[in-house]
Amino acid sequence: MNESPAFVKKVTQEILAEVNSLKGWKTKGTFVPELEDLHLTAHRQLLAGQNRIIIEHAQNDTVYVHLIAHTSRNLEALIRRRLLNAQ
Repeated sequence: MNESPAFVKKVTQEILAEVNSLKGWKTKGTFVPELEDLHLTAHRQLLAGQNRIIIEHAQNDTVYVHLIAHTSRNLEALIRRRLLNAQ
């Protein structure tokens, strides 16, 4: 799929704005349904346009961005693939 540079810029700006909005807001985002059974409560999701941003709040106020995926993607399959490839 070829997207226009203007569209790519818009999506990138939406994602960056959402991630930057985390400063000083530790509880922003919702729990990730696909991770609830694993009790990964430090992980949350943000929405930026049609993209899900999976983040983790670390104990030292660091926020890790683990995954950015279009909402149409199967997040459970992406997570499983990443876990399998990490081993």
